[in-house]
Parts: sequence; C-alpha cells; structure tokens
Amino acid sequence: MVEIKSKRPTYTVDAIKSDIGNSLFLGNPVLDNVVACLISLSGDVWATKRRMKVLESLLAKQGITQEMVEKYRPTEQEVAAWEVERDAFVESSLGNLGNDATRPASAGFITRG
Repeated sequence: MVEIKSKRPTYTVDAIKSDIGNSLFLGNPVLDNVVACLISLSGDVWATKRRMKVLESLLAKQGITQEMVEKYRPTEQEVAAWEVERDAFVESSLGNLGNDATRPASAGFITRG
C-alpha cells in the first residue's frame, strides 16, 4: 500500500458507531438477515474463486498438478488453524441470521461513542 503524503490539512475523524446493525430495511427481520448473509457470502465466494484461479495458474506453472492437490493431507496444526478460520467465516457470513432487527430503518439512529 502506498502512503500519500500531503501538506494539506485533513479533516477526517474516526467513524462514529451507530445502531444501524439492528435496523430493519425490508420489513421482515428474517428477510433482512438472509439478504445480509447472501451479500456477505457472495463477496467471500467471488474473492475466493478469483484467488483460487491465481493460485491454480501459479501452481500449474510450478508443476503442481490437480491430482497432487487432491491427495494432500493436512497436518494436525493445519487442521486446528483451519477450524479457527472456518468458525470466523461462519460467524462473519451467517452471523447475521441471529440479528434481532429491533429498529425500523426509518427510525433515527443513535450514535455510540
């Protein structure tokens, strides 16, 4: 990442937290939660597919075949680390299903400092 240095003053501040996470946009909290999950999963799936395409191309150029990938068996440490990552993925992608959506989207938002 390239840091851009400027002599001009900036006027940015840290983001102000609000209660938008509990808002109701589509009239039904279950529908809101499913749409939030779908959007999260779609972004993750596309990012993963694109990264896999890059990795597959690089591996093929280095002589790593699909058969070699299919036969790979992870170590116990890898399995443990992958389980932690899996749990984080499930929370980030499906965690919205547990949102109570207690505030209608038309309500004013409360900021929290």
